[in-house]
Amino acid sequence: EAVKHQPENVHRILDEVFRLSNDDKSALDNLLNRTNLSSMIKASSSVADRLDFLAALSHMVFDPEVRKMVKERSQLHKILENEAWIFGDHYSILVSDQALDAVLDRHLHILGRENRAPQPVRRLDGSTGIVDLMLSRARREHDRRQHLIVELKAPAVVVGAKEVNQIKSYAQAVAFDDQFHDRTVEWDFWLVTTRMDKVARIDANQRERKPGCVWDFTEGAITVRVWLRTWSEIIEECRDRLQYFREHLDHDPNLGHALEYLSANHSRVMPSALRLPEQQEAEDLALESLDGAGT
Repeated sequence: EAVKHQPENVHRILDEVFRLSNDDKSALDNLLNRTNLSSMIKASSSVADRLDFLAALSHMVFDPEVRKMVKERSQLHKILENEAWIFGDHYSILVSDQALDAVLDRHLHILGRENRAPQPVRRLDGSTGIVDLMLSRARREHDRRQHLIVELKAPAVVVGAKEVNQIKSYAQAVAFDDQFHDRTVEWDFWLVTTRMDKVARIDANQRERKPGCVWDFTEGAITVRVWLRTWSEIIEECRDRLQYFREHLDHDPNLGHALEYLSANHSRVMPSALRLPEQQEAEDLALESLDGAGT
């Protein structure tokens, strides 16, 4: 029945199985004694998907022509909401595109302090700050927790003093508001960019601080750090984590794999310049149909 109704899938699968060496068949049999084939497929697929996404992200933020067309809030932000693993597998996303008040709400919820009515959170100039992404992880040592606030910029933006001061203002709002203070929680703020100007590079490379750290504040029960991070650093760290699996999976994604992944998983928000030809053609036909109906 499977060969009859899904020959395009089953023929290739059977062919691969029949061509396995005796050693590979024995290894597969041993694996099936410890897990099932479905789990092995899901694990391999997850690694391949991550490698494909890294290739797609690299194309979006590094290609000189493509990055001009990638929008921060409606495209890059929306894609990364569902790819938060890129900031670390141990993090889970809590807040997306909300005010600092929402950040405080989630922080208090994690600490089990929902009954405490939070006061509005404001930056030093009295304005409301909107954060792009808030992530959090539980650390193993001493029941500590680490919150991560990520501020994104469009790939075409060259980060300078203005953008650095913006992320610092969010960090200062947290550092100087007693509602956020708790000895078991540390705060990190990342400003993620493709490129930065000379002023920002100087700020991120000060002798007395770790590379990338532009503000480090510890007072009483609060620890807050601000980091200027590049996509090249983040993508390279992800590739390092996946290197072992990439080599054994024997999957080195090309641009075609990258675009197929974006089309399958982020078609609604992916930049039009990255759409596959058949996808673009289908959308053009749909628009023509709508125009005809309107007429």
